[in-house]
Amino acid sequence: MAVVSRIVKLPIPDVELTSFIVILAGLSLGAESGFLIGSLTALISNIWLGQGAWTPWQMLAWGLMGAAAGWIRHTSWSRNRIVMALWGIASAFVYGWILDIWTWLAYTRIYTVLAFFGTLGASAPFDAINAASTAVLLLIATPWAVDLIQRTLHRGALNTATSTASPTASNAGTNGVATH
Repeated sequence: MAVVSRIVKLPIPDVELTSFIVILAGLSLGAESGFLIGSLTALISNIWLGQGAWTPWQMLAWGLMGAAAGWIRHTSWSRNRIVMALWGIASAFVYGWILDIWTWLAYTRIYTVLAFFGTLGASAPFDAINAASTAVLLLIATPWAVDLIQRTLHRGALNTATSTASPTASNAGTNGVATH
């Protein structure tokens, strides 16, 4: 979903579902899965959008976004919509700042504090759009989207467990009548 959401562009620049989905992945699946989903989203989607020297920086930024969401998944914060909206704003800006470091190092070639903050300032409107769209989606979807993902995973695990069990074990106590 994260890859497709990044490839299918909306008409407003930097309004995309990717950061939202990466954060949901971390909240639902944990830090390791959040990191993998975030980093692989950048790598795979850039097959269509264009690979470049920015790809590892995108992988790092979205990977950290997913991992950080996984680190807070068992706190009360992750169940609070307002906190998660603020988390989305902060995450989107950190993502943008990580990419700004790459831009500053690769393109600016003026390595001063003023040039660095100029680079941050130039991308601030785009970072703000990404932050706002991520925050709105998290405000709407947290925590029910996380619960939906976890229930879906739980059902899949149960179905896998019962489908691999022996027929007598899965029907124990039912006199051989299938109950599922």
